[in-house]
Amino acid sequence: MAQDNRITDFISTMLRPAIRLALRHSLHLQTLLDLIKALLVEEASDELKRQGDTASISRISAMTGVHRKDIASIKKEADENRPGLSQRRTLSVIQRILNNWQTMPDFRDPSGQPKNLAYFGKNSEFNQLVNSVSSDLNPYSVLFELERSGAAQKTESGLKLMANIENLKTDSISAYELLAKDILSLSEAVEENIGDNSRPMAANLHIRTEYDNIAADHLPEIRDWLLHEGSDLHQRARIFLSHFDRDINPKAPGETFAAKVVLGSFSITEAPPDLATPIINEQQRDKNETENS
Repeated sequence: MAQDNRITDFISTMLRPAIRLALRHSLHLQTLLDLIKALLVEEASDELKRQGDTASISRISAMTGVHRKDIASIKKEADENRPGLSQRRTLSVIQRILNNWQTMPDFRDPSGQPKNLAYFGKNSEFNQLVNSVSSDLNPYSVLFELERSGAAQKTESGLKLMANIENLKTDSISAYELLAKDILSLSEAVEENIGDNSRPMAANLHIRTEYDNIAADHLPEIRDWLLHEGSDLHQRARIFLSHFDRDINPKAPGETFAAKVVLGSFSITEAPPDLATPIINEQQRDKNETENS
């Protein structure tokens, strides 16, 4: 019973940000209930299939508590209107182009940085970059979008990369999609760490660094440092992983099925809710505790 209560507490904590988001966007209880029912049905179906069992309506109902009539309706709607949540998602075209610009040797200078690309003509370096993602893309449309979004800028020496993937400004929908993918990947990583007893160490990276008594006037400097160091980390990771990715490097060794590797990171710096609250260092805190004892 205690274990069940702890799991309930964990799920409550995980749901709280989603509930806040729902309230901000005026999503009511019935909408949330419909979403939960659909997710329960889909995840139960996937779990039964992983176990080699038939995902029948009666079995799904027994696992989830969702009424059989609702399950039938949910399955029909999912088949007709939308792909499953577990369907593989790929990077957007722009993200893939930026990734290749930063990682493929043909588009980097001798120092390893993305080089300025010639963009005139059918055989230009920029056209080659676009074709490295897909020969069906129109380079002029891609160039327009890169300029519009601020990711690239025309200069006298060629097209210059102005923004890394992680710094490219996105709309709120794209930001929420990335948040949802991060939550799903992090949850899967933690579950794998807990469930894999064959390794002396965790199978996946899961680290949190937190300090809670930093003077608020240092936050701008700290934000800049975290953004810079985090961007550098992902740049190095993309270069390393691109050697193994068979889309970017068709000559990469290996004949096995395609596997996915995810490295996610975030930072947050929270100013005190009341900026009038005095900043107390450790020595002053010890002094106050001595005086009050």
